[in-house]
Amino acid sequence: MVHVVIFAKQFLSRSFVLILLPDGLPAPTNVQLRRVSSTALDVSWDPPPVSGIAGYRIHYNMYPNPDMDKWLSVEIGPYTVAELAGLEPQTSYAVRVRAKGIDGRYGNFSEAVVSNRLENGKKTVCAVSVKCRAFIRWMV
Repeated sequence: MVHVVIFAKQFLSRSFVLILLPDGLPAPTNVQLRRVSSTALDVSWDPPPVSGIAGYRIHYNMYPNPDMDKWLSVEIGPYTVAELAGLEPQTSYAVRVRAKGIDGRYGNFSEAVVSNRLENGKKTVCAVSVKCRAFIRWMV
């Protein structure tokens, strides 16, 4: 989400300056998955280029469902690597990460990355970009 803030250049003028401010922390980038066993994945990412990050929440699901409320999640401290254990064997998972600010609010989601299921003893992972919607809210 983006907040739109408009400042008047001069008092009672019709000239305005439009400034777009991001709502929340930027999303982590470069999310990577590595299959460590048939029931576990290592997840790593690059942090957003800001200070004030208290931790992260990793969201994961067997399907890249657009309804994030249906995804499972685990919260970790200010680290950029974690292991998801206890997963279903021979199953693909979609993973997204978001940062948590020191104010307790969560930032934007990373793009989804999807793991391939473990087949024939080979460890394979692929990245898939999932499109999402953007909404602009006018605050008056």
